[in-house]
Amino acid sequence: MKRKEIAWLIVGTVAVIALFFGADSQDRMGELSKRMEELGKKLEACGGNIECMKKVMAELQAVSAEYAKLAQAVSGTPLIPGQQESPTCENFFRPGWSCLPVKMTASYRNERKSFDSYCDPPGILPCNRREFVSFQSVYALTAEGNGILTYTKDFVEFQVFVRSALAKTRLTAFEGFKRWRTETPIGSGRYRFEQRNFPMGSCNVDIPAGLSIDFPAEEGAPTNVFFVPAHTRTTDDWYPTERGDNLGPTMHSEDAVSVEIVVPEAMRAAATSGRFVRTYRWRSLDTDGKSTSDNRLDLTLEIGEAPRDEPGVLAVSPGDGFSSSRTDPKKSFEPSSKIYTLRNAGKQALNYSVSKKADWLNLDTTAGSLGPGQSAAVTVSVNVPVADKLEEDTVKDTLAFTNTTDGNGNTSRPAELTVGEEQDWQVFLTGYEIDEMNPYWKITTKVRGAIRFDYKLRGEFTITKKKGKWQYKKGVITLADVGLSNLYEPLKVWLVKPLNCRNCSQVVNLKGTPLSGRVDGNEVRLFWGKKRPQVEVEAKIVVPCTPMPDCAQWKSRLFISEEFMDRINDVFLPLKHEGVVTPPKPIISPQGSRWISYTFILRRLK
Repeated sequence: MKRKEIAWLIVGTVAVIALFFGADSQDRMGELSKRMEELGKKLEACGGNIECMKKVMAELQAVSAEYAKLAQAVSGTPLIPGQQESPTCENFFRPGWSCLPVKMTASYRNERKSFDSYCDPPGILPCNRREFVSFQSVYALTAEGNGILTYTKDFVEFQVFVRSALAKTRLTAFEGFKRWRTETPIGSGRYRFEQRNFPMGSCNVDIPAGLSIDFPAEEGAPTNVFFVPAHTRTTDDWYPTERGDNLGPTMHSEDAVSVEIVVPEAMRAAATSGRFVRTYRWRSLDTDGKSTSDNRLDLTLEIGEAPRDEPGVLAVSPGDGFSSSRTDPKKSFEPSSKIYTLRNAGKQALNYSVSKKADWLNLDTTAGSLGPGQSAAVTVSVNVPVADKLEEDTVKDTLAFTNTTDGNGNTSRPAELTVGEEQDWQVFLTGYEIDEMNPYWKITTKVRGAIRFDYKLRGEFTITKKKGKWQYKKGVITLADVGLSNLYEPLKVWLVKPLNCRNCSQVVNLKGTPLSGRVDGNEVRLFWGKKRPQVEVEAKIVVPCTPMPDCAQWKSRLFISEEFMDRINDVFLPLKHEGVVTPPKPIISPQGSRWISYTFILRRLK
């Protein structure tokens, strides 16, 4: 989850606490309320500084705990922040403020498109670059939820806070493709392009969407409407993002267009008519100036009518699937079973069913009934007599959990059984790429200007044997870092300002993302991704040079790590218990201005 979203969720929770129990009712509660708002802004200002965020979070938790204790004393009711999905007017009290219930219907759509380029024809300088669409996706959802509109007289101040119901937050589109070219040209000056599509079926919603509208608006903000799309998780290893990453950006964006500051007159009119309807569109541009993310939000708020009782809603936990394996015929399948808890999160009774197709799965319960708030346990287990007869392979099925009364909360979980040997491996990779600048000026001393990109990568992966052959199963990058070294020589010739890496974070953010791979015979080839860190260097010559005086002026030059990731993606590693793979000497580009070296250390975990 992104930093702004974390801050929003925390400030939202703080806002609900303040709304429920009246920050003005006691001086101390008022002081704590202001302090919590300040800490919410301070948390966002931390940027990516983890230590800063930890420190602010610790203080925020302490202040929130004291506020909650005071609030309990005022209301006589225990307060546990985060337990209530949506605030209600029934629990609202704040002197001088009024409250109206709000029902939200939202439709959100995000379309992303990224570009890459290649030399056509390859190997010819200067490079004639051609672009192609390397990634494209469409992500859309609908969300319904309840919340509150709170306001002072004449709407001088107001707040809208809504969270969608998880059972009514549904993906309506999730599809796209990733396209890449092979590194080895085929034929005469042509590349082979490959494409991998990813389907909607591999993605599930695990945290619902949220909306807030606050007035007075934050100074300088393009809008006071803040929409957070549903948080989603994908089980597709090929999807080029972190697992659990928000697939759509929030609306709180400096690139926002067609937006507004919702002013008191507009909200007063909406409360009078009972409806607030808006369509928002905004576009985000990547650092390359070409890749785009187009967004549209269609928002309807019904204000004033109390929400009706929800029907029965089926909630299933945990959210992950059932996966079991056996690497030795003499041993048991591990794990042999898994328990799922089915709960009725609605206000009316429901009937449910649980089903599967595979004979190697057993269910101890296939149907039942649940009253409001009731729960039931369903155990999924391996049918050992059937599984014993399976060949070495990985077989899959789907567990379907169905609300047979009204369909609210219907969901599914993947099931997977692996029969055959598996091996877990760890790989540690270090290496560098040097990008050298050819001399620009004539001076009496030999001059080199270069930047060295130093890489550290670590990953873990699993291979499994199917029908006598090893196959790649899964992997994850557990460490990713890139450092910079200044190789301007001799240093007495140059005056260099501090280095500024434009996008080194793209490498760091690989941590936790899938590590793809392929097994060929007794070798494995790993695909770490394709990132190209860029460093802008400002430098000037401080000794006599010609032509004068321009050669002694500050100049900016861009150094790029263009080939390192491509090179390491093309290395075949022997599957030995302990192995080291490194080129006998650094790889030198044909132009002689780029050096690359790497060292793989492969270790068998089990």
